[in-house]
Amino acid sequence: MCRFYAVCILLPVYILQQLYRRLPTIPRNFRCLVSRWNRLIGETEAYRRQGAVQAQLQLEGKYIFPEQEVIRVNLSGQMWINGVPWHDNVDEFVVCGARVRYIHLMPTANGVGNGSHARKRPIVFLHGNRGWSYMWRKVMAKLQFEGHELFALDWLGHGLSDKPVQRDAMTFELHMRTLTAFASHVNLDNAILVAHHWGGCVALSTIPYLPSSSFSSLFLINSFLPPRPREISIHCHLLHAVWFLMTAVLDGYVSQSTITRFISPHISERDVECYEAPYQDLPAATRSSVERFSRYAPGIPHFVLRGLRETQGWKLCEAILGTRNFSDLNALALLSERDDFVRSYWKRTHEEDLNGHMGSKLKTLVAFGARDPLLKDYKDVLVRVVGKNGMVDWAPNGIWLPNAGHYPMEDSPDDIAQLISRLR
Repeated sequence: MCRFYAVCILLPVYILQQLYRRLPTIPRNFRCLVSRWNRLIGETEAYRRQGAVQAQLQLEGKYIFPEQEVIRVNLSGQMWINGVPWHDNVDEFVVCGARVRYIHLMPTANGVGNGSHARKRPIVFLHGNRGWSYMWRKVMAKLQFEGHELFALDWLGHGLSDKPVQRDAMTFELHMRTLTAFASHVNLDNAILVAHHWGGCVALSTIPYLPSSSFSSLFLINSFLPPRPREISIHCHLLHAVWFLMTAVLDGYVSQSTITRFISPHISERDVECYEAPYQDLPAATRSSVERFSRYAPGIPHFVLRGLRETQGWKLCEAILGTRNFSDLNALALLSERDDFVRSYWKRTHEEDLNGHMGSKLKTLVAFGARDPLLKDYKDVLVRVVGKNGMVDWAPNGIWLPNAGHYPMEDSPDDIAQLISRLR
């Protein structure tokens, strides 16, 4: 009930705030409503096409960020880097003209022998929103000792990677391209892919585009498919709504460290500082990817994204209020369309397995922190879409981590490392 009251209070404030920000565009465009309403609709459609084309170009690697729209991260000039584990083990590659960086650790010889026969499968770690490669440090230390080659990727706009500053240019497809380019760059084969939060959503959406030999195991931690409103409970809807409205209404008034502590209450002060370190002394616009992910609200139903948005009345409203103000909603609509393809891929793979065909050799493990209030509803959704035959045989229904919240790699790193070690 508290969540319901919070939504009732925050929603009118949010609407008034958004209308106030759009006041400069309303009088100018409203004058065109009577005489040139077809032109207004055309502006909306043109802006949407522009966004869709940009997303496709990024997916294909044909887009290049303008130099003035990227903050280049100079690792040698950042004092905070010295406090980051393995800061001397950073490699990079280029996606759409921006540098993507990742931690790369070779296996240690201690305890596993010195021969090449001692090496185990490589492991790739993908962080979610408001995270970066630093979040895997506790898990990586254990697995490096066991003989694994390790990679921890930082998405563009996060961690050690370059920071594009235009939120409109941060598409879901850009991150998909990053993963495909990374797999090609390091020539992945028979690897284990470990992904948290939005990292898992990117992984699930990108795997259909990757060579089948790249990954043979997928470990999803507190993750999800592109969100569908009907798949989560009303309580989860309300919590997402409160979270979305609070971050939007209080944008700029709530520190990022406060948000980190809210998500992970038991995190140390030192770790909070490290989570926020990549944005030290940088303009707020460098959080464009963080803000973009945060605006992918799962509470918007398909009839709005696929139906109501296509009516002339809606398109007129978009033009009058300013087409760019609907960039996040347009991106969510594109993600909704991608969701159909992703789910059909996993369904087809599941059916091929059931019919005795080769299907996919990829086996999936799903684990959720039992104390995560935001995402628990998605565990059963993932298991259902992946299919029991696509899950590891020792955890066909996924796993609950009783002592973990939103960041199991912080709360239960030993459990996460042990689960990864079980993936063969």
